[in-house]
Amino acid sequence: SLRRPVVELGCGAGLWTLLLRGRGVDVVGVDKRPPPTARNDGGEQGCGGGGACGDGSGGGGDGSDGSDDDDDDDESIFARALVGDIRRGGAEAAEGQCDRVLLLAWPYEGRGRRGWDADCLARYGGDTVVYVGDWRGRTRAARASGLTASPAFQEALQRDFR
Repeated sequence: SLRRPVVELGCGAGLWTLLLRGRGVDVVGVDKRPPPTARNDGGEQGCGGGGACGDGSGGGGDGSDGSDDDDDDDESIFARALVGDIRRGGAEAAEGQCDRVLLLAWPYEGRGRRGWDADCLARYGGDTVVYVGDWRGRTRAARASGLTASPAFQEALQRDFR
């Protein structure tokens, strides 16, 4: 049982945030470009950096977006935020999160030796990282480090977190 709060960087639609919250974990979801929620379809992405969306209409920490609209059955689950309080931010959001576990699920964008995933680790001052993705030599990808994390991230994770 994870009894520590979590910050998920690069959370996308918030799938892991939603699942962990369903297990009672305190999770803050952060993404550089959060998908729209039911309340902000007018073009603004996500809820900004202030935490929960401020209009009070559903979408709190329960993982719902406040709507009961089931007309999106053919739409990808990642086209809309699965939680209503995704904060906007990138690697810099790891700073000041040393009291939280850092969760990175498939954090690599596939460009270059060092990605934003390695920047997250460099800025994070905590002691616990949960990484979901390929690991060195244990992947079917053509690249030895896999497709889900940069080589620099994997080196730093192995070196600095045991």
